[in-house]
Amino acid sequence: MSTITLDDLSVRTRANQVPILFGKDIRLPTRIDEVQYATKLLSTINPLVDSANVRTPVVWMTCSQNFEVMSGVRESLAGRVVTVQLLGISDEEKGLTTSQSPRSYFDQLCAGTFPALVGITQQEQRER
Repeated sequence: MSTITLDDLSVRTRANQVPILFGKDIRLPTRIDEVQYATKLLSTINPLVDSANVRTPVVWMTCSQNFEVMSGVRESLAGRVVTVQLLGISDEEKGLTTSQSPRSYFDQLCAGTFPALVGITQQEQRER
């Protein structure tokens, strides 16, 4: 599976300026990361998915925004998209017990639940 990351400014610019040509270069199966940066690209996904003529996912898209409310999304991709909202890491996944002191519990709440933050104990690093 190939990966296209739209965090890369040059890739994002190409995807937004000429989405049809960009879409023709996509090789399936593929993963498109941070799709909210190039919503014009979504109109090229329909023909890609339809031409694949398979029942398994051929295009995986990730985004940091709720797909249904992203501004600029003109294609609904109805019948072609399944959205999965990923939540942060639970206390159980972090290995925390339920019998914490109130202060410890509050500190854990403030620490957040993003995977990249787990294990960072210095407040200054966490805030960055």
